[in-house]
Amino acid sequence: MTLFRAIVLAGCGATFTGAGWLSYAGVGAEDQTVQSVRQGSLGNGSGNADVK
Repeated sequence: MTLFRAIVLAGCGATFTGAGWLSYAGVGAEDQTVQSVRQGSLGNGSGNADVK
């Protein structure tokens, strides 16, 4: 196995590992983010819905 092939395979492995970790770690945070956007910056439910 050449050095170039080893570097490419290591890069692909790191990419897929990082993507999987970010996907897994983002599952819990997504609901909090969506909820805060729905509630608005004040958290009282009158955020973007009042803007016309």
